[in-house]
Amino acid sequence: MPKQDLFSLQLILAKHVIRKLDSGLSFSFDNHKYRLPVQVGNIKVPASPHDTITVATSKHIGMQVLYKGLVLKPELLKTQPKESIVQIPQQDNSWNSLPAQSKTRPKNKSPWFAYTTIFYSKSRSKDDISAAELSR
Repeated sequence: MPKQDLFSLQLILAKHVIRKLDSGLSFSFDNHKYRLPVQVGNIKVPASPHDTITVATSKHIGMQVLYKGLVLKPELLKTQPKESIVQIPQQDNSWNSLPAQSKTRPKNKSPWFAYTTIFYSKSRSKDDISAAELSR
């Protein structure tokens, strides 16, 4: 069996997962961020944000991306660990803060507000009949 046919067969039998590209032409897979290559050989990859790609994974082929008839090897994006991010101390801007919100709510002037309290109130008069009493 020729090598190209074997690779195509392994690609077909791999696990396929659908992903969408973000605005930086990258996607998330298995808790890592990957990016499509800009060029493969002398062919420019015609990717644009929000395009749908298929990620094929198996132990034989590793991870490959299927996109518009191309088989691409994605690049792993290196990100800074969260521990190395410098925390900027907060400054006291109390003079610049907004005034405290009032705890009281304004009176509802909607005609439906009074209507719903009549039908959903918990207090009943002696002439009211509940749904449970009607089914007896």
